[in-house]
Amino acid sequence: MIYLSSPSEICKSLANRLRAVRLSRNVSQQALAQMTGASLSSVRRMESHGIGSFELMVGIAQVLHMAQEFEHLFASQADSAAQLQTQAQGQLRQRASTVGKTTHQSGQS
Repeated sequence: MIYLSSPSEICKSLANRLRAVRLSRNVSQQALAQMTGASLSSVRRMESHGIGSFELMVGIAQVLHMAQEFEHLFASQADSAAQLQTQAQGQLRQRASTVGKTTHQSGQS
């Protein structure tokens, strides 16, 4: 986990890891640019400063076979089994009340 104080530090840390993965896979910046459809300068800027679009970051991750790393980004997390159960019951109650209204309305016809 990274506990950094600023967005730019987080981006720089990601850029350093991106470069390390690219080098470990023996992919040049030029080849990475071609495979992502980005310009060479965009790839260089992403690697050196952590500056670029999220779309470019995802594209790079796909090319480097790391896209699965985004799966847990912003995913909701339950604190406990009790919280999961409460959420499930809330969803069921919502559906049940909707079904009840529909049944009641169709019974009036």
